[in-house]
Amino acid sequence: MKKKPFILSVLLLVTLLPSMASAQANFIDTAHAYSNPIGRYLFFYQEADTRLNPLQVLEKFDHGELTRVTNEVVNFGVGVKPVWIAFEVNNTSTSAAKRYLTIEAPWLDKIETYLMADQKVVQQFKLGDAYPFKARPIDERFLTVSYDFPSGKTTVLTRVESPDPLIIPLYFTSDLEHYQRSIKNSYFYGLLYGALLSLLAYNFFLYLSLKLKHYLFYSAHIAAFLMSNMAYTGHAYQLIWPESLVWQQWSNPVLMVAFGSSGILFAAQFLNSKQRLARIHQAAIAIAIVSVFYVLLLLAIVTEHRVMADLTALAFIFCYAWILIVMGIASLRRGNGAARYLIIATVTAAITATVSVLAVWNKIAFTDFRFRLVEIGVVSDAVLLSLALAYSFRVNQTEKTVAETLARVDPLTSLNNRRAFDEYANVIWANATRKQLALSVIMLDIDHFKLVNDRYGHAAGDQVLIKLAQLLKAENRAGDITARWGGEEFIVLLPYTTEPDAIAIAERLHRDVSALPINILGTTIHINCSFGVATKTQQTTSTDELISQADEYLYYAKQTGRNRVCSSQDNDQGHSSVPSGTVD
Repeated sequence: MKKKPFILSVLLLVTLLPSMASAQANFIDTAHAYSNPIGRYLFFYQEADTRLNPLQVLEKFDHGELTRVTNEVVNFGVGVKPVWIAFEVNNTSTSAAKRYLTIEAPWLDKIETYLMADQKVVQQFKLGDAYPFKARPIDERFLTVSYDFPSGKTTVLTRVESPDPLIIPLYFTSDLEHYQRSIKNSYFYGLLYGALLSLLAYNFFLYLSLKLKHYLFYSAHIAAFLMSNMAYTGHAYQLIWPESLVWQQWSNPVLMVAFGSSGILFAAQFLNSKQRLARIHQAAIAIAIVSVFYVLLLLAIVTEHRVMADLTALAFIFCYAWILIVMGIASLRRGNGAARYLIIATVTAAITATVSVLAVWNKIAFTDFRFRLVEIGVVSDAVLLSLALAYSFRVNQTEKTVAETLARVDPLTSLNNRRAFDEYANVIWANATRKQLALSVIMLDIDHFKLVNDRYGHAAGDQVLIKLAQLLKAENRAGDITARWGGEEFIVLLPYTTEPDAIAIAERLHRDVSALPINILGTTIHINCSFGVATKTQQTTSTDELISQADEYLYYAKQTGRNRVCSSQDNDQGHSSVPSGTVD
């Protein structure tokens, strides 16, 4: 029983020894696969004021004067002096082993890699943004070289120089591993750029069809991010401007500022800040178009101070985020519901971008996920802003529909007004003329309506108009068009209706109106109406002429005693009136 703890301890030690040995190994073994950056196998030395040559660095490495790296990714921050990194590769096989050395930080200026054996340089490479892209040994956006490591040990020395964040995520991969990682990166950026390009095209076509400027500004904002990100990731240098060395040096900060400016201009257009947030709008536009950031950036370019340019661009992006948040909150407080999407999108993008910047600038531990957070954040930002645009469009369309409806509806009676009636009548007239269908019009006017207003007040008069409108709507057949023609006058368009049928309908309305009880201040009153009926004939040339004929018959009804229906069939006797105790 006492032997069990000892045996377990031995077994545990045997189990852990390989991993402990691997963790403490001072060299890369070509027999092993390394899926993560190989930072923990590296040693570094930072130059002072004097440039070292490879042999000098190799001598320091052999004498243990280089510092062991403790993280997977070497990260020195921004604006540091050139750094040498060194590691040994051991090939225990009898044949050469082809391996790729890839630094996944495409913005670095100068990378000089030396393969050392027997105290001499056997192979060297120079690549980075300071060199033409076509000079790279391998055509890809990352800084990659390949080498056939012979049997035995080879020392790899790499000098890295850049005023930008000096970060060295170094991968040591075989053919298959390099290919798989390239495919993985291609899928990621294919999805990213595909999504953003789709949003860009969609919003640009919306602008072309709807002529709403905020869609154009949003398209420009997405385009600015695409260009900024492609410059940052090395895709632009590989695919768009491989011969433009100077532009490649300054594209990152310049395009970052362009991205921020386009975002402010979009927000101003989207939130309509010029009308709703005048003071904030003026400040935002001043920062977006003419501000101290542009002066500082121009000064940095003229003096070739890259660190100053990077800091200026980052400061501008920081201000851009806060401007959008302030504009969004102010707009939300004024009732713009779409502003909430802008606020959430901006905060999300700001948080993810901050994490990425802190990781790249060596303020927090660097990981591949943190590096790509800025891109994930911008996709989230783009989706949320698209939702904001959709919400805004829906609200605008609803408001437009309401406005159009109000423009076509009489606000007191909720009947069609003249404008709406004319639109419907023209369509019905064209159809009736083409198919030679019957069409009639009834015009009616409340008799002695002024007496109602004088005796009971205008509010009572409005109540009379409302009650009459409700009756007319209730009596409408399918297809009939009823409208308030003006004042106390109403009109009914009767498709497929002959004159006898139209007269019968008018007579029914005449009776119903006379019997309609209207309660005014506790008193029930009744009203009468005069009616004029006209029917389309072969000689009738338009709806206006048809309405004019109905109006003439209405006038005839008024002249011959009111409270009656008149039409072309009338003679001097007219139709009988409906006597009752009415307001007349």
